[in-house]
Amino acid sequence: DMERANLVNAHLESTYLERAHLEEANLEGAHLEMANLEEAHLWKANLDKAILNEANLARVHLQGSKLKRADLERADLQGANLMLADLQGANLMLADLEGASLFLANLNSTDLERAILNDTHLNATNLTDANLRQAKLIGADLRQANLTGANLTGAKLRQANLGQADLRRATMRAANLKGAQLVGAHLEEATLDGATLPDGTTWMSEDDMERFTNPNHPHFFDTAVLEEDD
Repeated sequence: DMERANLVNAHLESTYLERAHLEEANLEGAHLEMANLEEAHLWKANLDKAILNEANLARVHLQGSKLKRADLERADLQGANLMLADLQGANLMLADLEGASLFLANLNSTDLERAILNDTHLNATNLTDANLRQAKLIGADLRQANLTGANLTGAKLRQANLGQADLRRATMRAANLKGAQLVGAHLEEATLDGATLPDGTTWMSEDDMERFTNPNHPHFFDTAVLEEDD
């Protein structure tokens, strides 16, 4: 066990650390490229600026950990627990976060371009100014998430739950929102050119988005209708 270990800038490339106990360890700037950290315990660990390209972090325990500006490109984070983790400015391009929990995590200015986030728990997550271009968010839980200024160009958001999410000033060009839940979402100044709306139609400038966000709208669209058709 390496709880509270000082591993600052350590070279641990391709190291086998499956199920290792590294709670509250200091791994700032550590080199963990292609390391196997599957199901490792890294609760409240410091991984700021750590290099974790292509690392196996499946089902890892990273609750409350610090991963600011960490490099996690192509990392496997399927089923990982990142609740309350701080990933501000981290690189998660092409990372696989399917089924991961990021409840209340800080992903401000994080790069998630082409990342896999299907069925991921992102409720109440801070995604302000995050890059989610072409990210896969099918069935993701984004309730009450803060996506102010986020780039969701070409993102796949089919059946995602964006209830009460803040999408003000978000760029959603060519995003696919078919079957997505938008009740209570804030879309002021959002860019939706070429986006597929929850009812499967393509956004037009004259569209009244309140028919997706306001259940009291006379022409409110209930996404449950689409689910019945599928």
